[in-house]
Amino acid sequence: MTRSKYALLTFLALFLCGLIWSGSDPLIAAYRTQQKRPAAAKRGPAKVPSKAQAIVPTVAFTKQKVEQLQRPTPGQLTIMNPQGQPAGVCPLKHTDVNADVAGYVARVTVRQQFHNPTHEPIEAMYTFPLPEDAAVDDMTMTIGQRLVKGEIKRREEARQIYEAAKTAGQAASLLDQERPNIFTQSVANIMPGEDISITISYVNLLKYDDGKYEFAFPTVVGPRFIPNGGGYTVPGKRGEPSPQPGADTPVPVQMGPVPPGASRPLTRERRIVPPSPRPPAPPSVTDGLPPRVVTDADKITPPITPPGTRAGHDLTISVKIDAGLPLGPITSPLHKIDVTPQGPNRAVVRLQGEKTIPNKDFILRYTAAGSEMRSGILTHAPGDGSGGYFTLVLQPPARPAQSQISPKEMVFVIDQTGSQSGWPIEKAKETMRHCIRSMNPGDTFQLIGFNTEIFPAFPAPVPNSPQNVAAALKFLEPLQGNGGTDILKSVDYALKLPADPNRLRVVCYMTDGFVGNDMQILDYVRKNRGEARMFVFGIGNGVNRFLIEGMAKEGRGAAEIVTLEDDGNAAAQKFTKRIASPVLLDPQVDWSGLPVADVYPQAIPDVFSAGPIIVKGRYTRPAKGDLIVRGILRGQPWSQRIPVDFPAADKDGSALATLWARQRIEELQSQDWMGAQTGKPIPNIQQQIIDTALQYRLMSQYTSFVAVEQRVINVNGVPKKIDVPVEMVEGVSYEGIFGRDKRLDLAGAKGSSRSRGIQPVRRMSVMAKVKAPASPSSSVQQNVPAGKPLPSLAPAQPSAGATANGSFGGGGFGGVAPLADGTVVESLSAAPAERRMELDVAEGKKEALAHLSQMKPEERRAILARAKLHPALHGLAEKVKRQGKGGNLTLPGVAVQNGKVTVLVWLNALPKDGLKRLKALGFDLNATLTPNKLLLGTLSAEKLDQLVELSFVRRVEPPKFK
Repeated sequence: MTRSKYALLTFLALFLCGLIWSGSDPLIAAYRTQQKRPAAAKRGPAKVPSKAQAIVPTVAFTKQKVEQLQRPTPGQLTIMNPQGQPAGVCPLKHTDVNADVAGYVARVTVRQQFHNPTHEPIEAMYTFPLPEDAAVDDMTMTIGQRLVKGEIKRREEARQIYEAAKTAGQAASLLDQERPNIFTQSVANIMPGEDISITISYVNLLKYDDGKYEFAFPTVVGPRFIPNGGGYTVPGKRGEPSPQPGADTPVPVQMGPVPPGASRPLTRERRIVPPSPRPPAPPSVTDGLPPRVVTDADKITPPITPPGTRAGHDLTISVKIDAGLPLGPITSPLHKIDVTPQGPNRAVVRLQGEKTIPNKDFILRYTAAGSEMRSGILTHAPGDGSGGYFTLVLQPPARPAQSQISPKEMVFVIDQTGSQSGWPIEKAKETMRHCIRSMNPGDTFQLIGFNTEIFPAFPAPVPNSPQNVAAALKFLEPLQGNGGTDILKSVDYALKLPADPNRLRVVCYMTDGFVGNDMQILDYVRKNRGEARMFVFGIGNGVNRFLIEGMAKEGRGAAEIVTLEDDGNAAAQKFTKRIASPVLLDPQVDWSGLPVADVYPQAIPDVFSAGPIIVKGRYTRPAKGDLIVRGILRGQPWSQRIPVDFPAADKDGSALATLWARQRIEELQSQDWMGAQTGKPIPNIQQQIIDTALQYRLMSQYTSFVAVEQRVINVNGVPKKIDVPVEMVEGVSYEGIFGRDKRLDLAGAKGSSRSRGIQPVRRMSVMAKVKAPASPSSSVQQNVPAGKPLPSLAPAQPSAGATANGSFGGGGFGGVAPLADGTVVESLSAAPAERRMELDVAEGKKEALAHLSQMKPEERRAILARAKLHPALHGLAEKVKRQGKGGNLTLPGVAVQNGKVTVLVWLNALPKDGLKRLKALGFDLNATLTPNKLLLGTLSAEKLDQLVELSFVRRVEPPKFK
């Protein structure tokens, strides 16, 4: 081949590659443009928007909406100005987490890497989570090779230092605590093309229960419901600030779907509720509740990426484990991990892949041979004559067998709010069913659903009889997530039920805890718990552990986190075991004259699981002796003597001082939750917290870390502020948070433009009303006005909103239907036996499928359509033939092009050959929205009947978008 021919062929090949790369996919071309911008910054200044122009995060989209749904924007979230011109990209590039675990203590460093790809200085603001019990004791800022160590200051002073440095053009960083598990990192004067790294360090204790250790690291702040106005309005935008004190302007609200004949409320004060006769609530539910007091709504509601987009920053995690004993299996329920053993007692665990999306908790569980906690005292003393610090670890005796179990009054409370729509509420109902069925014969019980209203199943607690259990399960079945989250009102209802003198009240509470008034709720539980015990299940993959653990602690019970991958039955069995046979009641420590001070917790909680009692304190001088732990074990006094040696100097265990100080701050804060919630703390308690935090270099509600570089790097003015967006928590529905009318028009989002907005405050409950039986033998009656027929509605199925990206579907009334006067009733589209069969068919149960196979084809198709196919897709192929033109047809909610329709396919579980079988039907997979749960793709309308015949297909719906 001659040189000229070779050159010609090379040119043609490069030309064709260029066409393929730049022309075949507009999103790829847009991504290339984004990647080139930093390089362009070096060539000279570009025209930038004025400072008055609002900058909001959005993305570059294709022109056709279906095309956008099929190919979500990769890699980065572009910052657009109001004119729709690119102004920059997400400044947070990467988060790197490294943990060293020794025994049951973890030292964790979190490194956040910020980068400015724009042409002007910027200020980045990032709201992120840390564990609710993290003792944050260090922060450093690195710019190139320069390291600036953060200083702990009073919060107001730290803010003043930061603002002054920002105005002066100095690089500065500020770390604030909004809640014990929510933090805000602000970084000012990041220069064009420059990188700044912030390193945060904390220490905390691993959870331990039934021989298993658990290390947990949250990766995203879940969406918070703000009960007093403010908070989220649209995806991609930080929540609105709380209303100013004294403001009496009504908050505009839209409610989501409105029943025929019902009016749409305009304010929070005016609301639609299902009409009586629902059981009347106690007076305290509507009168005498504490005021709603969230004053920092914008601080805890970071911008959530719009549906179908990525925030751009990713995550790596590495955990070094030194168990001190031979390690057993190491597992992670929500992430794929690589485990590298380093001897029998040690291992290094890493996330698989370098670009993990931060949208769910990282949870690591493992056992160690003989891993039951050993009772004893751990000490640390600086050796300066001031005494030292200790941690008492006591492993109570094994749970004794108990033949006689005291009867209890069980109050079951389930969160049916918007953030639970889809898979979370299905998991909650799965767990709740097992809890209800596991009651003891002498128990009484009540079942309550809630959003911004309370929906009890019975007028009062009823006996645990087969009829009442059946009524409760029937009441539970149609629940779907919708509306706001008024946990305070539901807690008030559960705790204020008339007391039963013959039974201990046990509240079984299921929620994700996504609220902004969490400290107010803890305050209320602490002051109103009485003799009740509260056991809280956190349902979801990124729940608010601060509230869930706090409710259990203040309610003198225990907490359990149930991810969407966990077995709800196993969690229910653990709960039943805990309440049936507590390990140790009323534990107390007799220090026998030992020189101890400031011991926490001051009241040791009862022990309901096979975990240890942990007590932290100080000793004022060296000493030796014995302490005695006492308690009630199966109704009998129990005690254990533990030898103690408080040394004059002990350099090991330096984290014990930090952990003690963190416990002291928590104990002080619990005495004034409302002060922290409202920003009006009790001065004496606030000062004690500040003194402790400053002395031990700790974050708190009233102290912050600030770091300032001395030299001036931004001479020309104030940097442009850019909010770092966060992912939607995996499994949480966008529509459940923002409402159906709040979704962005993704194909045409421009700058600060908004779709029609609603406040996620009050929406109609989607819960069926079930009258309580007058006696255990009476039957369940539906709440239907006389003379009105029951409407027909498709069976309730998981909302398509509950995806990893939360982008589609959801909303509606699920398995309930509104009557013309606003009454909400359970759908009875089939007799109970047929209804049960349809659900079993949708779930792919073998018995139902075997029965289905024996039916006539037309009967089988009818049941499959009712069980699995969205009503908008019924008979679609025939409609295309009759009404379509050239295979094209547009109907409400459905668009058919060339005979094909885009659908969401919910799965029970995807078998190994599942994709192959789908492809054989002509299903063109566009995106896996949730692995093994939800697919997006196109299919011939004529093949929909064959699609729903696949046993692993649970539900087929059209995607919902504007």
